[in-house]
Amino acid sequence: MKSLASISLFLCLNFICFCQYPGYSIDSAHLQNYLLFHEEDNFGSQANCNKDLLSNDTSCFDQFGEFKIEKSDQTEIWRYKNGWVGRVQNVDDQNLNHGLCTEFYLNSKQKFAEWSYEHGKFIGVKYFTKEGSLFHEEQLIDGNGSIELFRRNGTRCYRTTFVNYEIHGRCVYYYSSGAVMISGNCENGEMIGEWKEYDLDGNRVN
Repeated sequence: MKSLASISLFLCLNFICFCQYPGYSIDSAHLQNYLLFHEEDNFGSQANCNKDLLSNDTSCFDQFGEFKIEKSDQTEIWRYKNGWVGRVQNVDDQNLNHGLCTEFYLNSKQKFAEWSYEHGKFIGVKYFTKEGSLFHEEQLIDGNGSIELFRRNGTRCYRTTFVNYEIHGRCVYYYSSGAVMISGNCENGEMIGEWKEYDLDGNRVN
């Protein structure tokens, strides 16, 4: 079974090659960290924390420095020493991720990613550029669902579906106009059958 990290890497490579996305860049430490969290489905896996029983605050350290987890009702805020909020996440009564969990670019208020959870179960994620444009949307429940990639101008670039963490079903690459560029099918991660390529006017070119 492929990990979500390897799936994301595969799609990023395809995204850059076929979509020619201008200015695509993410802080490498953030990307590695987020993919690891995503793969393990455990947002706290790289943070070392000490609980202050008197103040109900938790003091933690990760690769970005020291931060405290501030809790208010069912919302947790990860605030670093310089005041930067790195994460805001919602939890249920069992302290499991529930609803949205939002991560922000380093020392910025611009969100990097929004994860969706239902009582600890991952159900989807959206990734954003530093300018705020959506470039990756994923809905995967137990490895089944879909992934879409977008250009800076908001047009869809690529869409495919997954079954048991493998690319399975129709795969489509799009021109910035929205017209289909390439389409075909995959089965268990492998390309199968006839793949078709089109020009901007919708005419077959292969």
